[in-house]
Amino acid sequence: MIKAAALDVRAGSLVNRQGPLKRQRPDLAGGQQPGQQQGEILGTSTGVTSATLNNGAGLIQGDKRLTLDLSGAGSNAGGRLLAGEALGLTAASFDNSLGRVASDGTLEIAVAGNCSTATACWVRSAPCN
Repeated sequence: MIKAAALDVRAGSLVNRQGPLKRQRPDLAGGQQPGQQQGEILGTSTGVTSATLNNGAGLIQGDKRLTLDLSGAGSNAGGRLLAGEALGLTAASFDNSLGRVASDGTLEIAVAGNCSTATACWVRSAPCN
């Protein structure tokens, strides 16, 4: 486990299998693909900027905000993307097969190409007032 007051990861790729990365505001920038299979990225405000993302069976959470800015493909197959106040996802394509995307506040998803939401997955946002 890595736990810190500040965490800034800048790398060609990030592999986080079955391990948590925790801090108040993790900002992860991966040049190619953060590999987040069965791992955890947790923070108060969490941001991931990358070409692609594989969150297979993983958890990426922002207690307040979660922002994912992917220039290529994103996969949340069997994974969880969660936010307490606002979740924003931008990707060229996105696979949420058996995955969960949820925000207790606003939820904005912008996918330019294919968006797969196969059986038993769900996307949820708080009801509008």
